[in-house]
Amino acid sequence: QNSLFVRPTGRVVGIIKRNWRNYCGVLLPSGNKESIRHIFIPSEKRIPRIKIETRQADILMSHRIIVSIDCWPRSSRYPLGHFVRDIGPMGERETEEEVLLLEHDIPHLPFSQAVNDCLPKLPWSIADYEFVLRED
Repeated sequence: QNSLFVRPTGRVVGIIKRNWRNYCGVLLPSGNKESIRHIFIPSEKRIPRIKIETRQADILMSHRIIVSIDCWPRSSRYPLGHFVRDIGPMGERETEEEVLLLEHDIPHLPFSQAVNDCLPKLPWSIADYEFVLRED
C-alpha cells in the first residue's frame, strides 16, 4: 500500500555540458576608463548580465556585440564570458536586423557555391504549360 505513494527521486551530481549559446547585446559603461572588466547586457531580458574582459571597450561601447558564456562560478552573481565579435553600430538597420536574426536562431548567411550551382541558369522563367497547372 505504501509503495503506491512512493515518488521516484534523484539529485544532480554534475553538469557535463551546458547548452550555452552566443548572445547579442551591449556593454554597460564602466566608471573606470582603464578597466578591462566590463558588464555585458544581453538583448534577451531572461539572460543575466555577463562579466567579460576586453581592452576594446571604448570602441565597443556604442556597438552591438556578441558574447559567449564560458562558466558561472558559484561565488559569482554573474556568469563569466568572452567577446566573440562586433555586429555593428547601435541603431543601424543592418545591425538591428542581424541581432533579430541571431537572437531567434534564423540562418542568414549566404548560400554556399554548391547550393547556388543547383539553381537553374539565368534568365529563368516559368514555362507556359506550368502556368496552367499552378493554383496560386
